[in-house]
Amino acid sequence: MSIFEAWDISLSLKINDKRFSLKYAIFYTAIIFVILVFPFFIYANYMYSLQEAKTEIALKKTGSTIINAMEEFDNQKESYFEFPRFKQFQSGLYDENFNPIFSLITVKNVTHLNSGYHKIGKNRLYIFEFKNRRYFGSKYLAITSAFDHFSIWKNIVIVMLCIASITFVLSLMVLNSFAKPFRQINESLDTFIKDSMHEINTPLSIININVDMFQ
Repeated sequence: MSIFEAWDISLSLKINDKRFSLKYAIFYTAIIFVILVFPFFIYANYMYSLQEAKTEIALKKTGSTIINAMEEFDNQKESYFEFPRFKQFQSGLYDENFNPIFSLITVKNVTHLNSGYHKIGKNRLYIFEFKNRRYFGSKYLAITSAFDHFSIWKNIVIVMLCIASITFVLSLMVLNSFAKPFRQINESLDTFIKDSMHEINTPLSIININVDMFQ
């Protein structure tokens, strides 16, 4: 290998060390991301279960509020009952055949469901069953609300992006630190070759002049 070829290799390594760090930082980030696919799946299921539990509790709480309002209603003192309304919830009273007595619910397929928590498409429904018809002749109270898928996926995406960003930055820092000694060696080698070329140029020039004189 000639001096010029060694100089070319030194310069090439000096130019490509940043590309090396970036390339492998992306590679390691991708590996970590693939390894975390299964934990992300478990996390998504956990978040869905947690959101389902929160929705069920909110529906029960709303139903209890409506029942308490009906309990406090006195038809002898009040001429009409103002049915509670909520921004995020819809509710309605139904008879034993699920014919609406009063309903604000726009969700379909509410009828003939057992008491308890139900999933209907993107909506969640909770049905209270009354043992007697003391609440305006109703047998069931139904409460429904939309299920918030967006917040779940938003949290998952945020967590994924944070992990990917942290992994990429740390990988880049480690690889840059790893490449630093090699960069210093290349710089020293480059300086040495330049100095050597400068020292060699003078005797080579003298030799060339002598050769020309003998010719």
